Amino acid sequence: MVNYRQLSMALALSTAGLVYGASPQGGQVSAKPDAIAVPATRSGTYVVTPRFDNAGAFSEGLAAVQVGDKWGFIDRTGSLVIKPQFNPGQAQYNAKFADGLAAVNFQPGGDGARWGFIDKRGAVVINPQFDGDYYTPPFFSEGRAAIKVGARYGYIDKTGSFVIAPMFDEARWFSEGLAVVKTGGKYGYVDRAGMVAIQPTFDSAGAFKDGLAVVTIGGRCGFINRTGVLAVKPQFELLDTVSDGLAQFAVSNPYHTDEKGQVAQDAPAPQDDGAWKYGYVDRTGRVVIAPQFELTLMNQLGGSFVEGLAVVEFGTSATPTRRAQRGKFGFIDKAGRLAINPQYDFASSFSDGLAVVEVDGKYGYIDHTGNMIIEAQFEQADSFSEGLAWVRLGTKFGFIRR
Repeated sequence: MVNYRQLSMALALSTAGLVYGASPQGGQVSAKPDAIAVPATRSGTYVVTPRFDNAGAFSEGLAAVQVGDKWGFIDRTGSLVIKPQFNPGQAQYNAKFADGLAAVNFQPGGDGARWGFIDKRGAVVINPQFDGDYYTPPFFSEGRAAIKVGARYGYIDKTGSFVIAPMFDEARWFSEGLAVVKTGGKYGYVDRAGMVAIQPTFDSAGAFKDGLAVVTIGGRCGFINRTGVLAVKPQFELLDTVSDGLAQFAVSNPYHTDEKGQVAQDAPAPQDDGAWKYGYVDRTGRVVIAPQFELTLMNQLGGSFVEGLAVVEFGTSATPTRRAQRGKFGFIDKAGRLAINPQYDFASSFSDGLAVVEVDGKYGYIDHTGNMIIEAQFEQADSFSEGLAWVRLGTKFGFIRR
């Protein structure tokens, strides 16, 4: 996402798939920034003209929009199908339809906010009654929604009935039939019936994707399979979920690889020396792209390889929790070669064949070859979702298609 006002929230949300440990050589690349002209729009036809005070991405055919201090939902033509009536805060921005329902509340936020769910007609089907993080609304996945009551988390079905009673210190969404829960200071996994599928023995844990999940044991990250067996032993300081067959990792010390190509640190990790480098491993933990990048999209928004390319940044020193300065963003392919030179002030992962890039304070869209398809002209822009993307022109939000 290129919406900087949401960056702090995205950082928090990304930790569900991006797991920190306590740590795990390659070719050289050169960054040659290219000058880019910023002419008028060459593409990016408005489907919904900029007229809203804020907007979220389309999901299941509807998008949240703000009119004045209230939120409602529009369809793909821009028609308000659910009138603006929901909370005046920022939270509704993150509420999207999933399994036919979207979380809403009618209060201004803070400790008094209560979440419920509406259907696509705007009818309240589950009354607002659940606590939770005001800025991260609950949502349904695989027919279940993690909700908070008091200090405990449980799961409801689409009728609002508890299927797993509130008993956990934390609870996350279901993915591939399992959900991360925390109890007794440790993380494990439950199935949709609430039965413990993988005992809570991990210091941290992420959602399953393509049969693997990131877990931390003793300050190091590795992969487990759906039976809870270690597929890749904990050896990394920082590890992301597998995406397009590769997962990002980070090192802050010299390291070597063993005969299997896996990581072995040469020295204990320092606390925060600004020397982190990012690379990529495959599903077996073998280093495929050596750590050489100052920053990747992983530790900002939980991204990785998408559509065969990954965002990387050059020219800055950073750790997972601190950035010294902004560098230039470009893209690499799955062999670690530069596919698009680092030349942008910011870049997002590809979606629907296009990626958002920032040029001189304006946002536009490039294709896989780096050609500017929709010229940089917007104050803010989002990735395409369901064929449409919100953009901000001046102070108003609208939607464009390719």
